[in-house]
Amino acid sequence: MNQSPVQLPKVDAGTASFDSIYNLGLNSLKSSVSDASKALEVAGVGSPEASAGGDFGIKSFINEVDAKSKAAEAIRSDALSGGSSSLHHAMIASQEAGVSFSLLVEMRNKLLETYQELMRMQI
Repeated sequence: MNQSPVQLPKVDAGTASFDSIYNLGLNSLKSSVSDASKALEVAGVGSPEASAGGDFGIKSFINEVDAKSKAAEAIRSDALSGGSSSLHHAMIASQEAGVSFSLLVEMRNKLLETYQELMRMQI
């Protein structure tokens, strides 16, 4: 059974803002991680503790990444409006959100790779 890899949606970078691209990617990641997580749960893969939760702790990590992104956006807008946040704090929060999003994408890739490998196994 050949499975095609899950693709992130294509966006015209010239007209889209970072926030719209980020939200589109995050929503796509949530759905593909959810689908792969359900498939692995049905297949009975994972420890009993992981199977009991059903999400392998990924949903909470997605929520943390989303919270970091929103916090970075709030700090950035505060710094741009001349509030109490400094440019250094805004850049650090932005980089932290970017790194956590990159980690989430890599976790998704590994999860999908594992799922695809399971689908290729012969019973």
